Order: sequence, then structure tokens, then C-alpha cells
Amino acid sequence: HPHGRAVLDLDVRGPERIGLAGPNGSGKTSLLRTIAGRLEPAAGTVTVSVPSRYLPQRMDVLDDALTVAENIARLAPEASETERRSRLARFLFRGRAADQPASTLSGGERLRATLACLLLAEPAPQLLMLDEPTNNLDVEARRRLLDVVTSWRGTLLVVSHDRELLNAMDDIGELRGGRVAWYGGGYDDYEAAVAVEQDAAARAVRAAESDLRAQKRDLVESQTKLAHR
Repeated sequence: HPHGRAVLDLDVRGPERIGLAGPNGSGKTSLLRTIAGRLEPAAGTVTVSVPSRYLPQRMDVLDDALTVAENIARLAPEASETERRSRLARFLFRGRAADQPASTLSGGERLRATLACLLLAEPAPQLLMLDEPTNNLDVEARRRLLDVVTSWRGTLLVVSHDRELLNAMDDIGELRGGRVAWYGGGYDDYEAAVAVEQDAAARAVRAAESDLRAQKRDLVESQTKLAHR
């Protein structure tokens, strides 16, 4: 955690789609960066036993000096030209569109190109980590991203505030006080479970307050009786 030492015991076994939720500053991005090897843990160890790829918020995976096709060739040198072009076509980079410089891409185009590169990278990733991938996306890019998420057969770790994306997850992990609280299902299920927890906590507080008032009344009555003896 960037603001102190967080204690996390996280064991992820795929294939599984996991969304990470929590308020800003709770350490979601730091957790992804630590798993991806971009950030050293304050203590303990991180072991990733499968090939993995990480998409940061800045989406700086692409080399802006290269074209889209050259970027995918850089990350997947063993793939054939036909295979690379076919993968790019699935992400709407057909013909001359694949030969445009990465520096000219819009936000949505950059995401599509980056996902194509990450998914065809060698060795093939079994763990894919996405940090706020829907920021500043157009409609088509969001649709392509959701297609990737719902069809992904490996393990997926996603940090997002996007309800539709998080509803495609199998589990939601909420970072809370440096620990992870797990909830089965997508974001709607998580939200419903949290509402039940909060309602139960509120009822427990009201019950405790009621007990305290009753104890005070009993104490006052006892003191009054003693005073009249």
C-alpha cells in the first residue's frame, strides 16, 4: 500500500474473473502493480506462476514510434504475419488501419490495439490485469473490451468503477482497511451484500443504543430508590 503497510493474503486460481472494488486510495492500483512486478511489496512475497500481462491506466504498452502492426510484431515475433493481421482485424484494425502510427490513435483505438498486442503476446498470457480500462473509451471500444472480458478463458483481475464491466465478474474483492473482503457474483450482487451488511450493522448499533438507554434508566431508578430509603 502506498500510504502504509497493508496485510494481504491473496490466492487466485483461475480461470476466474475477479473485480477489485474500493474507494480511491484503498490500494487497488498498487495491488495490481505489485502482482505485475511493477512495485515491490513492503513485506512478504508475490508469486505469479503463469504468464501474465498488465494494462496500466496510462496504456503505455504501445511504442508510439511504431505502427499498430509493428507493435504487435514486437510483442509476438513468433506469430505469422497472417496471424497478427487476423488478430488485429478482430479488434477493427483492418488493412491500412493496422499500419497507422500508434501515436495517432484515439483513446478507444489505443485500448483496442493494446488488447490485441497483450492477448497475442508470447508466451500467451493466462493472467490478464486491467487497471481502469474503460476510462475515456468510445462505445465501440467498450463493446470490444466487454467481449474480451466475457470470452476470456484465463484469469482476469480488473480494477474499475464501471458497473457493467464489474457485473461481468465472477467475484468482487473489496479492499477494506488493507485487507480484501470477498463477495460472490458481479457488482450488483456485491452491492446487495454490502447493503445487507450495513443494515445488520445499523440494527446492531440501534440495539446496543437501546440496551444502553435501558441500563441508564435502570441505574436512575436504582439511585432514586436508594435516595428515598
